[in-house]
Amino acid sequence: MLKNALIYADFGFRVLVLLTCLTFGLLFLFAGARVALASTLRPVSVINDNVLRVGDIFEGLSEDKANIVLGPGPQPGKEMVLNATTLIRISSALDLSWQPQTTADQITIRREATVIGRDIVQSLIEEKLFENGLNDEYHLTLPTSLGDIILPADMPAQAEVTRFNFNPEKDTFEAVIAAPSASNPLREISVNGSIERMIDIPVLKDGLKNGNIIGSADIDYIKILQKDVQRDYIIDSQEMIGMTPRRMAAAGKPIRDLELENPQIIARGAAITLIYKDGPLTLSARGKSMQNGARGDLIRVVNMASNRSLEGLVTAENEVVVSP
Repeated sequence: MLKNALIYADFGFRVLVLLTCLTFGLLFLFAGARVALASTLRPVSVINDNVLRVGDIFEGLSEDKANIVLGPGPQPGKEMVLNATTLIRISSALDLSWQPQTTADQITIRREATVIGRDIVQSLIEEKLFENGLNDEYHLTLPTSLGDIILPADMPAQAEVTRFNFNPEKDTFEAVIAAPSASNPLREISVNGSIERMIDIPVLKDGLKNGNIIGSADIDYIKILQKDVQRDYIIDSQEMIGMTPRRMAAAGKPIRDLELENPQIIARGAAITLIYKDGPLTLSARGKSMQNGARGDLIRVVNMASNRSLEGLVTAENEVVVSP
């Protein structure tokens, strides 16, 4: 009997111990859950203030703790990264009971900003160039180092030119730009740049070969920098009309003088009309061409009546003017 009583007592004690462990285990589990819920790290934080507060980093805090200022925030448009070590120090100092899950835990804090890009700066400078009498087509060159103008988020995305100087001889300019305005210059930058004038150049719409006569419908225009215009480029479309390529002329590219020629209007061996002019007297005779010829060419011909070899100037299709 005594032995059985001891066995039952030991069994009861073990059950009691097990229940106690389970109870405390559940208490620790719920307590851990409350701690986890008490402060949670934000995945990313966007602020629009000059200072960084605890609530910008952790959520689930009381208002008093959330409003504690830790220090200056990042500049407008910039970012700040706090790693796990820094976050543990903040958590410990404020008794937030937060621990990182891994050493890679971190938070990126970004400051909201108003961004004034290069396109706005370029528009402001183009307006000033127009006011200074620049009406030609041009390409504007800004410094590669010119970045965006960053203002606080509550500022408008605008700027004004407060000083401008244009040198038309060198095609250079100097400008001072204030943002958001001349009366409220939170940011002020200096911009030095230049312009490259452009002109229209006639080109062929489609590729043409020798024998194709160029008409006005075959001509298009492209804009190129004036400094890139070669001395032998054809810049007057009238000089192209009625001409033919010496070989193959590509579409959309500037045409050089030597790439075109007058079309051949007399073929070698063709029957032609010889024109003799002597003052007011004009005579004609049948002849034969000994060469191909374009308008304005001097070619060899034969008078079929006298079988005499002559030289004459091609003036029209199958027509040559010779001296008597």
